[in-house]
Amino acid sequence: MANKQQISFSLAFLAVALFVLAGQATARREILNAEVGGAANPKDAVEMILNELISSTQRVKNKVSVLGNSQMVQACDKAYASSLESLNKAMGLVKGTAGIDTGNLKASITAALHGYDNCDYAFAESTRPSPFIPNNANLKSLVSQCLELTSKLANNN
Repeated sequence: MANKQQISFSLAFLAVALFVLAGQATARREILNAEVGGAANPKDAVEMILNELISSTQRVKNKVSVLGNSQMVQACDKAYASSLESLNKAMGLVKGTAGIDTGNLKASITAALHGYDNCDYAFAESTRPSPFIPNNANLKSLVSQCLELTSKLANNN
């Protein structure tokens, strides 16, 4: 019986990972093309990446329930919720009418990064492979881009 549960868990993981990765890869290409194509304003590029981070994190969070109710999965669900909260705060800072507080913006974006790390760590502690590693790697890459553009934004102000 345990073998059947492992197989179904593995198939569920594979289906979730493929679905989320396909969406992230497409969106990431669009972001990179827009950035290379000349998002002249770093603020617009940061906003575009934050939009992608929010939607990608929400997609992954929505698929968490497919993987069961283990302690690690629950930790990832909480981590994604925390990341979404931080990303939404960052988006509010970017869209605010006053000047952008790049220090708070970087702190909010970095907090989202820690959420993805916390998810990976929950599985690493249990010595079970995380089904979220591919998704988190893509999200972390987008966060890195966003932080780089935020630094450019800070230098422009």
